[in-house]
Amino acid sequence: MGVKKYRYVFLLIFFIAVGVFFSALYITIKNKQEIHKNGLSSVGTLFDVKSKYLKVRYVIGGEALVFGTNTPFQHLQNGEEYLIKYLENDLEYINVHYSTPIFSDHYQYNTTNCRSIAKNLSVVTFEYLIAEKQYVRNVLYKEGDSLTPNDYMIKYRVDNPKIGYLIKK
Repeated sequence: MGVKKYRYVFLLIFFIAVGVFFSALYITIKNKQEIHKNGLSSVGTLFDVKSKYLKVRYVIGGEALVFGTNTPFQHLQNGEEYLIKYLENDLEYINVHYSTPIFSDHYQYNTTNCRSIAKNLSVVTFEYLIAEKQYVRNVLYKEGDSLTPNDYMIKYRVDNPKIGYLIKK
């Protein structure tokens, strides 16, 4: 009788844990959908990109906030700026749009040719050359985008050429 009791307790705990996991997953998906549909926009600046979770600094209504998230791909740099979306009633949860870099007036940009481009799963890796030094970057692949280097140019920050973006010609 004692073994059956423990089996029922184990099953109860297991089903509660599964329920909590799927509830959290549902809430996360729902939040992302709500942000995508009704989110307000701002600019997020990446920092601490070498740690397990990169951090995004952003300011809303004069309040400086920080959001931590998994790194979506390699070669991100401190100081990069991307479009973020958030909900007015939940400023601490944001969605970073890595496909929408912000070209801030605070920095000077230049362009160069794309030397190579390759796709691996959902990430595109591209290379470019600045002052005889080769740089490698990644971006998320958008279905239907060309994988021909001549279709793109690289827009890079003059103060930090490691920050470069693949731009369609």
